Amino acid sequence: MSTSFSNQVLAASDLQTEVATALLDFYNFLARLPWLEPSDILEPPARGWPNISSDNFAPLHKNDTVIELLKHLPYLRMDGPFERNTLAWSTYPCDYRRDYFQKVEPGINCWEIPDTSERDYDFPEWVVALTYGKVHGQYIMLDTTDGIFNQPLAEACSLAV
Repeated sequence: MSTSFSNQVLAASDLQTEVATALLDFYNFLARLPWLEPSDILEPPARGWPNISSDNFAPLHKNDTVIELLKHLPYLRMDGPFERNTLAWSTYPCDYRRDYFQKVEPGINCWEIPDTSERDYDFPEWVVALTYGKVHGQYIMLDTTDGIFNQPLAEACSLAV
């Protein structure tokens, strides 16, 4: 299943605003259910999350559009020894301001970065995971060139975890 915000290509800043607004609205909705604690919804500082920069995220091989998007997204708190905020069965929101993203090293091994090392595929620099799955959870990928959220993109390269 893929979803896009419109049939026309969005400018990077428009995409950033649309995705950030949609995520914040969704997180606030979940807090009203109550599915999660409102205090776990983290909104970015005015200049964005300080650890998310082209230099720090260079080992992830993502373009400037992805970096700027991640820098200005709201996140759900996923710090600590366990992941308490699930979005669906075994599906978690990516939190790119987590401790292990404070200093990104080459070969970082974490759930937010789909492991394609044993496959003949690398995600393009303009595609980024917004959720990650464990056991039978789901990766939802965002293609920043057209604003399409695509879960089958992850399935296409056999990301069974």
